[in-house]
Amino acid sequence: MAESDKKQPWEHVGAVVGVVGALIATFVAVTQQRPAATVAVAIAIVLLGGYGIVWITRARTTSDRPRFPRGRWIAVAAAAAVLVSTGIAFVIPGWRAVVAHDVLGFPSLSQDMKIVNVLVAESDSAYRISIVAWNGTEREQMATRIKLDAVCPPPQPSGEHDIYQIQQEFKAGVAPGEPPINGQATLAEEPAFRIHVAGTLTDDDCGRHVNLSFGVSVPLPQNQHSTIFVDLPKAFTVPEAPRPQIVGEPPREPEMVNLPVARPSGKNFVATLVVSGVELSASPEE
Repeated sequence: MAESDKKQPWEHVGAVVGVVGALIATFVAVTQQRPAATVAVAIAIVLLGGYGIVWITRARTTSDRPRFPRGRWIAVAAAAAVLVSTGIAFVIPGWRAVVAHDVLGFPSLSQDMKIVNVLVAESDSAYRISIVAWNGTEREQMATRIKLDAVCPPPQPSGEHDIYQIQQEFKAGVAPGEPPINGQATLAEEPAFRIHVAGTLTDDDCGRHVNLSFGVSVPLPQNQHSTIFVDLPKAFTVPEAPRPQIVGEPPREPEMVNLPVARPSGKNFVATLVVSGVELSASPEE
């Protein structure tokens, strides 16, 4: 039997809107890159699929009976399954990241930005920490904070430990690309600026270890490596740790003490770079 030609006006409008929208989306998909192209493909699929489902469910024979009595239910069930699966994918964080980044192509700092290496060089007075970062996004990103932490278990409650406050300036700089010698940090680059560093130096059963944090403003160009280097002093001159005051003794100014620290290594050191609120961490290779 032939399909009835009787259609509601809204069906004609819907058909025109669906076809025109699908053509525009197809043009965008062909001429643009991700994520615009993948989003356009998804829109075209939704428009054409939606119109197809409406047509299947509305199609009638000349006797005004459903032309596809089973097909329309299959189409509706398939559409519902796709919608439910998509909803679940966007609700679960891990799946949402896969759909948004791997399928649709939206940038993700946690996946497109990374620290590819942390290198350590040594001079007479400092350890140069070189943080090699890769910006795989399509725009410049800004590094806003650096953390340098020695990995060490906390002291036992009964163990003796001293905590010293650090407030001083470090030499730092930034260079485009990776260091010229793979696996080694170079001392050839001269520090370009000074940064104010705050943190602690703890002396306990684990040895002397630092926990430092400081703000920076370092642009990371798109689709390339950048190397941020910081000169970590081999020894810190800090006020001595507070001691219990004996009753009756006058208060005294703390003396300054010079405390050397061990060379950072992959076993006891982590460098963290904060980019647009996302923390990227890595340790030196052994």
